[in-house]
Amino acid sequence: MSPIVFPDPETLGRKLAAEIALEIEDAARAGRPYVLGCPGGRSAASTYRALADEVAARRLDLGHVVIVMMDEYVEATPLGSHRWEYHAIDPGLPHSCLRFGRAPTMLDTINRAMQNALAGRSTPKAVVTAADEDATAFVKGLAR
Repeated sequence: MSPIVFPDPETLGRKLAAEIALEIEDAARAGRPYVLGCPGGRSAASTYRALADEVAARRLDLGHVVIVMMDEYVEATPLGSHRWEYHAIDPGLPHSCLRFGRAPTMLDTINRAMQNALAGRSTPKAVVTAADEDATAFVKGLAR
């Protein structure tokens, strides 16, 4: 397999967004939910911006889409005897991936593009983080 080198982040973002939009359309036609796993941080920002444009251009309804932030920082609390308890950081902290997913950077950008172009369409069902205790149960529940 040979790597594909894109000239800039915007070109890469448009290519990935087009592929994601096609998968969202396919899931809608099949009547099934679509779980979009998203990394936090700035590296995927061009893809999120391009996805908002694709959603508007294709007039996609996102009512069957769940956005799952794939990563989150955790804090460790010592329990003694080399044992630790881990829990997700406060979602209000600047480096929280859940905060990033709920910020204008992604979900609001997609929703805003939809509202401008698609009166009456549905927005994504939820934004959860993989670190959420119920995220796995939530996503598994969609398949039922």
